[in-house]
Amino acid sequence: MPLKLGAAIAAILVCASASEANADNLLERIFKENPERYSAVLNAQGERRVQVQLTEIDTRAPSRPLRQHAFRVGAEYLYPASALKHAAAIAAIIRVQSLAGAKAPPINLRAPITLSSSTDRDDVSTTSLAAALRKTLIVSSNRAYNVLYDVSGQCWLNETMWRAGLKDVRLNHRLSRILSLEENRRTPAWRTEQHGVTIEAPAQRCTRDLSNTLSKRLSVGRAYLDKGTLVESPMHFGDKNHMGVASLHNLLLVLVHPTHAHGLNPLPLREPHRRALLDALRTLPHESPWPRWSRAKYDPYRFKPFLRGLERVRALNELRVTSKAGKAYGFRIDNAHIEELKTGRAFVLTAGLHVDMDGTLNDDRYDYELADDFLAKLAEDVARNLFDTPTRSSR
Repeated sequence: MPLKLGAAIAAILVCASASEANADNLLERIFKENPERYSAVLNAQGERRVQVQLTEIDTRAPSRPLRQHAFRVGAEYLYPASALKHAAAIAAIIRVQSLAGAKAPPINLRAPITLSSSTDRDDVSTTSLAAALRKTLIVSSNRAYNVLYDVSGQCWLNETMWRAGLKDVRLNHRLSRILSLEENRRTPAWRTEQHGVTIEAPAQRCTRDLSNTLSKRLSVGRAYLDKGTLVESPMHFGDKNHMGVASLHNLLLVLVHPTHAHGLNPLPLREPHRRALLDALRTLPHESPWPRWSRAKYDPYRFKPFLRGLERVRALNELRVTSKAGKAYGFRIDNAHIEELKTGRAFVLTAGLHVDMDGTLNDDRYDYELADDFLAKLAEDVARNLFDTPTRSSR
């Protein structure tokens, strides 16, 4: 075994914290048994910022303790990109429902909602939560995400995540808009009609300090392009969004399984709203009845990179995949709940890495093919181990 690869495999045991330790860590075993399969990434796991978290679930036994496995989770900063978008959808729904009142019926997600102004000038002033959440969760629209950000408000968005126990979350900016920290603190007034009652929210300014002081290695690369000008220093991500692998993982876990024995704080979502979120997270663009998108325009593997590996193990119609991926600045992440329908066996798999090619960010030279190959192989190997072997209780 090459020296670098041997060191990479040995580092698996070192990088897992005591709380992550597992006498039978499936991720460690997969990487150790398939060194050449993962060498392109694991030989530079620190540089690549590789992090993986896995939770095994028996969907038919909610009280059975979950088995968790981790590799380098939290070792350094990972930019979440679009993988965090379900957080804004959740927070926006909860905010509108809270303003409607605890005794009010579930809000109608398709009711028009009008924003009085927006920092995103191209955004329409009137939409609906249903349209915004489906556009952002199915085809990853940044414009739709910004609507959800505005409806929620910056402080409410973060506080909703913190109340769920996700204390490392720092969501402090809109996407695809070059705005100052102050502009991102401000969100517009909006109103909507719900069951004959007008609900209004005033313009807000969040005063919380949302800079990231928790993550390690917040400086990325050697240089970056800023409006076409090369800046000869690393890009600093201290004021950019942060939602770590563990938080992405746990938010999806509690959304899919609100009553399982995971010890996480439940989300104050009405059941129709939870189902609407799950439906969007499970829908491929060309499968959506509303809005409609063509497969020619939206490649499903772009939004769900684990799929290529999963379909080598099971036909996709035998699985239920609930996921949200993201990629930006050379960071690539997928976060998915994968269930085998006939057995009820399932797992949540969250994996991320950084694949910049030349150390210069914002130059669009990223090796996303390497990242997607790694994610597909990982999903394949996890699925083979969990779906093609007897359940632990029967061994």
